[in-house]
Amino acid sequence: MFEQFCAADPTRLIGSYVIPRAGVERAVGELQKARKIGARQAVLNTWPSGKETLSREDDPFWATAQDLGLPIAIHVKLATQVHPHKSPPETRGASGAFIGIADMGYLMLDLTFSGVFDRFPSLQIVAAETGAGWIPHYLELLDDRYWRNRVWAGTKLDKLPSECFKSNWTTTFISGTDRVGVQIRHAVGLRNMCWSTDFPHHGNDWPLSRKVIQELFVNVPDDEKEMIVCGNAVRLYGLMA
Repeated sequence: MFEQFCAADPTRLIGSYVIPRAGVERAVGELQKARKIGARQAVLNTWPSGKETLSREDDPFWATAQDLGLPIAIHVKLATQVHPHKSPPETRGASGAFIGIADMGYLMLDLTFSGVFDRFPSLQIVAAETGAGWIPHYLELLDDRYWRNRVWAGTKLDKLPSECFKSNWTTTFISGTDRVGVQIRHAVGLRNMCWSTDFPHHGNDWPLSRKVIQELFVNVPDDEKEMIVCGNAVRLYGLMA
């Protein structure tokens, strides 16, 4: 990707470095390699340890990502996630997006309640293609459940789950499919949202992307639209505006 595809225009084509499932030590080495070759983001398909559950074994990976200033993206879910919902074949195309939201909710819960963001306060996680409109209510639930259950569960966080989201997460939504998220953008967090085209997958609206953006951001102030459409990505990935 970096030597061929991105080489056509490295100022415009920014590749994401996929971390293999080969254990934490290898994952840390791949992170360092990713930064060395100029990657602006690394992608996880499993927890860094390769196991089905998050653990302290993964901490060296988070520490390295924080030290390198390299955002870590998770696209919809992790391959090791076992979701209890099984859709019949004829409904899977429609149900996939909703299951993805549920899966990312589990990941957000695990990363937050395990104290990852307490130990690595500058770590940045990108929830790719999971939308934004569902997040404010979900964060409200996480805050409530943390407050009610923190003592008997033996869970102590430096910040509320909603505060962890504001400081450590960016969520992306594709094309024009998150009008509610745009409407409640202040509840989500203006700095925590990125519009995505999803090109060349079938969910994209190219070559009508600009038209879709204009329709999606009706009555949204220009400075807020600029943040969500491009400004947040410029800041997150250290790109030139």
